[in-house]
Amino acid sequence: MRSLLARLALCCLPCLPWLCACGSQGSATPATGDDAGGDDGGIPCDGTGISKGPWVLHADGGSAVVKWEACRPGTPPGLSYAPESGGAQAHADAVETPFVTNNTYRALNAAAPPDYAGTWYMHQASLGGLAPATCYRYVLDADASMAGRFCTGRAPGDPVRFLAIGDTNPSVGFSTTNVLSHVLPKNPDFTVHGGDIEYYDSFVETYALWFLRMAPLLRQGTFFPAIGNHDGDQQTGEPSDKYEQYTQRFFGGAGFDGTDAYYDFSSGGVWFFALDTEQAMDPASVQMQWLATRLQQVSQTPGYRFSVVYLHRPFWTCGDTGDDPVVLTQLQPLFAQYKVPLVIQAHMHGYERFETTGLTLVTAAGGGGAIGNVDANTGRSYCSQRVASGGFFHGVIFDVTPGQLAGTVIDDQGAVRDQFQHPVP
Repeated sequence: MRSLLARLALCCLPCLPWLCACGSQGSATPATGDDAGGDDGGIPCDGTGISKGPWVLHADGGSAVVKWEACRPGTPPGLSYAPESGGAQAHADAVETPFVTNNTYRALNAAAPPDYAGTWYMHQASLGGLAPATCYRYVLDADASMAGRFCTGRAPGDPVRFLAIGDTNPSVGFSTTNVLSHVLPKNPDFTVHGGDIEYYDSFVETYALWFLRMAPLLRQGTFFPAIGNHDGDQQTGEPSDKYEQYTQRFFGGAGFDGTDAYYDFSSGGVWFFALDTEQAMDPASVQMQWLATRLQQVSQTPGYRFSVVYLHRPFWTCGDTGDDPVVLTQLQPLFAQYKVPLVIQAHMHGYERFETTGLTLVTAAGGGGAIGNVDANTGRSYCSQRVASGGFFHGVIFDVTPGQLAGTVIDDQGAVRDQFQHPVP
């Protein structure tokens, strides 16, 4: 989305720890020869062997999945966990699965460890029999410093707090890190990510560095990402094997029902639907038929309150990306029928809030990618319904309480840039 010249211009700025040593590592393109070899060809593997993680996916009222990656086989195989408010400690073993990556990717950034080709060892611990509406702390057997938390789904009607963020690029400057430093102390149960999780396309980032910089968020609570254009295989500047080798390996199986790319989950009687805007979204598409079916099904579950939809490419934006108002028009009767008062979108690097009849659309795409022009297309017909906007880095804390949905937009300096409240079932 941003020009190659603009990205490479970073290298001409005065040196900071995150800036690139120009040309020293090559671009984020597939390596050949020795770099493309297997793990016996030289994946660095120091200390405990834990190379990425941990993070939590697939949490509901009684279970959760904790994942991490190791750079060698046979690391201690599990974790201990207990309610963070106090209680008996339990242990869960993890399943170790080798995964072969085909290419090495490097960045124009001396601080970014390469993503090496070779065999990595994914670990997955499935925790069951958990107490509902309870937050847990866990620690890996292999390394006591590898610890985190997650919360099981809240009971219908209970308060729920969650974070919405999108387009995170933590290796560029300190914008993502600064945003997280101000929103994570609010203690959200989980994060919904609007997609473009990681950018090889920024030329200063690798997943090895991304996991280091994003650790505070990943260890705060369950991670529920949508798929963005930079998370797949077709984006110019991204690896041709990114979706299977990285996005799906790390985050596949995040939710329930649906697929790895679109899915749902619930907490507090609120259902969340992650959609994949890289797939067809017309009413006859498999994804949209699934959405209509699932909205109807979950609306009949005991304790159902309302649903939230989140996705990458925006339905409405007055900024410098495309939009899709036709699909929104097609979906609005469905949203009204099954109580969908909120859509969270991303892709346009900035903040926007639209208010239309019975529906709020929030563009929460200030997670660290270079800020765009939020006013590039203010002539679009629906822009008269944009009530707040700005070109700034941010995350959004949402609070669901009895009868109310509230949003607080917090920027990278800790300032509150927008607040809103709406009645909900």
